[in-house]
Amino acid sequence: MKSNLIICTVGISLLQGKVDIKKEKFPSMDISAELNPLSLNQLTIENKLSEEEHPFNKLFEELKNLKSNTELTKRGENYNPINPDLLPAELSSLYLFYWPDGNIPDDGQETNDKDIIVLLPSETNPSNFCACCLKKYLKEKKPLKSKISEVKIRKVEGLQTKDTRRFEEIALLNLSELLREEIKFGHKNDYNVILNITGGYKAIPPYVTIIGNCFPEVDIIYLYEDSKDLIHLPPIPISFDLPTYRDYRAIINVLAQPGFTAGEPLYKILPVNIKACFLKRGAEKKLNFFGKTVIEKYKNEKISLTPYGRGFLLLDQIRDDKVKRYLTGCVNQWQHIWIGDKIPEMVEHQRGHTQRVLELAAEMLYPILEDKNRKIFQNDEELASFIGAIWLHDLGHSGESFILDGKEYVVRGFPSLIRDFHNLITYTILDEEKDIFPEKVEIAKDKWAKKNKVKNIKEVIGNIKTISKYHREWTPLTQDKVNEKGKYCIKLKKAIEDNKLRFLTALYRVLDACDTQLERTVDDAYIKTRKMNVNWEIKISVKEKEELENKFQSEINNFITDSDKSECKKCSDIDLKSLKGDLHWIFNEDKNSEEKIDKYADCIKCIVGRIITCQVDTPELIKRWLSCLDQIFFKKRQPLHYEKHKGIAAVMILPDGKEGIIYKFSILMVGAENTPEQELRKVLDEDIICEYIEIKEVLGPFIKFKFSYQCYNQEPQIYKNYNDFV
Repeated sequence: MKSNLIICTVGISLLQGKVDIKKEKFPSMDISAELNPLSLNQLTIENKLSEEEHPFNKLFEELKNLKSNTELTKRGENYNPINPDLLPAELSSLYLFYWPDGNIPDDGQETNDKDIIVLLPSETNPSNFCACCLKKYLKEKKPLKSKISEVKIRKVEGLQTKDTRRFEEIALLNLSELLREEIKFGHKNDYNVILNITGGYKAIPPYVTIIGNCFPEVDIIYLYEDSKDLIHLPPIPISFDLPTYRDYRAIINVLAQPGFTAGEPLYKILPVNIKACFLKRGAEKKLNFFGKTVIEKYKNEKISLTPYGRGFLLLDQIRDDKVKRYLTGCVNQWQHIWIGDKIPEMVEHQRGHTQRVLELAAEMLYPILEDKNRKIFQNDEELASFIGAIWLHDLGHSGESFILDGKEYVVRGFPSLIRDFHNLITYTILDEEKDIFPEKVEIAKDKWAKKNKVKNIKEVIGNIKTISKYHREWTPLTQDKVNEKGKYCIKLKKAIEDNKLRFLTALYRVLDACDTQLERTVDDAYIKTRKMNVNWEIKISVKEKEELENKFQSEINNFITDSDKSECKKCSDIDLKSLKGDLHWIFNEDKNSEEKIDKYADCIKCIVGRIITCQVDTPELIKRWLSCLDQIFFKKRQPLHYEKHKGIAAVMILPDGKEGIIYKFSILMVGAENTPEQELRKVLDEDIICEYIEIKEVLGPFIKFKFSYQCYNQEPQIYKNYNDFV
């Protein structure tokens, strides 16, 4: 049978002098003078309880001498207000918890019970004294002591009645924190968790009850003054609006950052029930008791519920209702746009990635959109295009070819090329697949045109296509970069000509780079399953590769010999002959193998990239052999990316005010537990800052950033030379 963890709120009923029908008073003495000193703490109280002649000990001895059976018979049918139960309410409720019929044995036999009692007094001296007295009683008084292995006292800082602000800002937060810690401890160690709300301030039971209902399998008990039976409070048949919370979770996280005072524009857009999660003190917002509890509940339930919102962030900023309804219909369809993903072994690029980029965009754009004098996002067209690009930019992961300058390039069977050119594949799919947009496009087109808010649905689709096409780092945003940027034999002949569209694309690239977060790995169970599936797929590709080598030995040898003469510097130190035959080493889990996998993956990608993009005349059997190798090494290198993303708990974009027409933001990368500082800085530098450096001139006239990182449980640090907005 499971042991119990019983959490009891503690009041001062022990000190509230009661007189029974026999005129016996309990307690018979007044110790209020001894409870006044400011220096009175738990250790001092416990020491004085051990001093035989001290009033604290004398009161305790009176308590210990009360006959529990006699006192409990005064309850129920025999209740008489002039003959009250002299036991403190906390003890009466515990006796009836263990012996519901009220027949308490005189002596308790030692049992294997390992129950833990957690007493939660307020920060006042009287409440602390009562808790210490109860602790001593539970450890010494038979038969209760036979049921209990440990008694803990956890004082609730801030819990008192004189300072209401301290009660709201400190006490309720501390209470919720203590309850969450103890409940989680109980569940983790397989205890029955019981909340006993009989004692304590009258204002506390409602809060404790709400917290208790936020966790599964928590029993809440209460003993009325005249009752002989404990009441087991049933779960409250209400729930928090988690779907709405999920829509605004990123903004809640930003507002909850300690010391953050520039969040008023973000706070204004929160629904009323979400604002109830915050205490607003001047310019700073703090998560209150409810906010912390709801966040904990969300984290516990996200396994069984979808962790993503409805996907409607930013749609509320579109002014034309017809445009808004149209895009809402699009979003409902785009939820499933990634069916057929050809490279699912990568970190998550689907619905979750879209939601996180939407969240990052919301953190930036809500403060901007509130500004009536803004120079960017001046109309629904721009915002509709940007939202659409967030949803559709990675659609190319589901394709197998792209068309550029009238030529078709087939990348089927080469996952590394699908990844490298997924932007052009997206562009091609959007150009050919009209079903990506709802059937009522023509109706929407006419109404939008009449309203003159958005010129033409085709123009919005064109904008989405352009942003998607240029969202990769190797594509040139400005004309001076055209000759510098390219991939193998693929070069885009033109940069983006429209300044606004170039700005939107650059802004998107920063947001996309910022989604280097733990949530992209889903969870450990997903990683384990994904790794297992990848190894199965690799084994199939290895088998096919070996069959080709046995059947077409001379052809493959000739190809390898020719490839060894290649001028590609990246491949010059790679021995392609070693790729023939047994690749058993690829399944080794060591640093050596990881480095080899990375090198060979780059080499194979380079070879196939040039063959496909330069459209080199290559026998199909060689392409099949290279396809096997590309799949083997591409799939095998993905776990390395999972490890990188697991090290980043979150990336946040914090609004930091405005100067003239320039909006300033801080990008904060928060490290997960056990992530070394140097690794955190490396990811920030290589994944976000490197992308930003490429396009900062495009964003500079309107948006500037500074960068910081925060190691686990430490204060944020400005990142090396980026100590100002750049």
